[in-house]
Amino acid sequence: MARKVRFIHSADLHMGSPLRNVGQVFPGPRSILQEAVYTAFKRIVDAVLRCRVDFLLLSGDIYDQETRSVFANQFLAEQLKRLADEDIPVYIIHGNHDPLGSSREFVDLPENVKVFGFAEVETSEVLGEGGLTIARIMGQSYRTASESRKMYQVFNPPDNDVVNIGMLHTGLNPGSNMYVPCSLSDLKSRDNINYWALGHIHRTGIMHRQEPLVAYPGIPQGRDVGEPGLGGCLMVEAEPGNLLQVSFIPTAPVVWQTISVPIDGPGMALRNIDDLLELILSKGHEILEQGVQPPDGLPLADGETSTVEGYVVRWLISGRGELHQTLSGEEEEAVGVLESRLRELLGNGSPFVWTESVKIHTAPPLPNLEALMREDTIIRSLSEISQEMERDSIKQEEAVRAMGQIWYWEKDHEYSQNEAFPLDNERLQQLLSRARDMVIEKILEGRGGQ
Repeated sequence: MARKVRFIHSADLHMGSPLRNVGQVFPGPRSILQEAVYTAFKRIVDAVLRCRVDFLLLSGDIYDQETRSVFANQFLAEQLKRLADEDIPVYIIHGNHDPLGSSREFVDLPENVKVFGFAEVETSEVLGEGGLTIARIMGQSYRTASESRKMYQVFNPPDNDVVNIGMLHTGLNPGSNMYVPCSLSDLKSRDNINYWALGHIHRTGIMHRQEPLVAYPGIPQGRDVGEPGLGGCLMVEAEPGNLLQVSFIPTAPVVWQTISVPIDGPGMALRNIDDLLELILSKGHEILEQGVQPPDGLPLADGETSTVEGYVVRWLISGRGELHQTLSGEEEEAVGVLESRLRELLGNGSPFVWTESVKIHTAPPLPNLEALMREDTIIRSLSEISQEMERDSIKQEEAVRAMGQIWYWEKDHEYSQNEAFPLDNERLQQLLSRARDMVIEKILEGRGGQ
């Protein structure tokens, strides 16, 4: 009978890619930010050795570009050599950022590494004590940056006597001909696969929790505010027909966050920049006190802890209040003062909180909305329509279409559009609330500001 296996699943290392839009960083956090992507991968290798797993899976986009960085190539080889010294095998597929078709390696990878080719699906058997097969791994790399082949269709393990793992770099979008078109149902339909080790989506997510378990480990180290939260990899324990546990191992030394700072909360009466600065500083201290939780409700792997060395934060100043009139016409200069002071006061700690930017999206105060709704049927109807749109997904889709091509649903970070703005559910709710308030504001202005 096949024994239980333990492995670590990672993807989307994007080595050679810097952290973006951090500005002129102080010397203390500068080296942490510059080395963060590499630190995250070193921590993955540390975890493999510490946890004594059977093997490591890397599901694509090991490098950020098809033209490998010499330093990244050398670093990868050095880290994987640490695993070779302990006879721990590593299995790699390449994705859209680092396809195999015309790539070249500056440094040979150690012999414990199996890189799956692009011509066809390949199979490797993991051998345990006595030369017995304990797992079977199938994978296929990208030939070019765009990959339209339905690779999953030829993942055909001969039996389920051992744990069978499929490695794919895909967006799980059957309508896309760029990133291995397939759906979750397509993967679930393949016989004898116990675990799909996916890459490409940078958010950690368990897409299917029963067998076959389908998982994205997410990016080990986010590189901008579009890749927020704690990065890491997955620890998986499995045996044929029984996935025992999936847990999370934090690896990111730096965590990106976007923090909303409303100026119209209960008891708030912000008068000037000093008041706003104190409010933001209190939010910064909350970040340090609360830390950050593993994504997707996953438990931490046994004995693992988060070792965050710093946070990079975008502060979104929103709401209605007298502060809006105070800053009116001076927003750009106010932003400069706030960014400078926040970096000075929070940017040198351990962990540090570095301000990526401050965005001011405030508005003048409105009369009490509940009172207006009781007294005014037009405003009450408007508010009811707004609440219905917040709940009704069909009406939300209609609203997005009415907003024009300047907005698009951000379902995959690879589908970014240079001339449009990404849209998610949270941002849509903010836009709907803001639109409601603007309409109410115009109605009241038309009535003479009553």
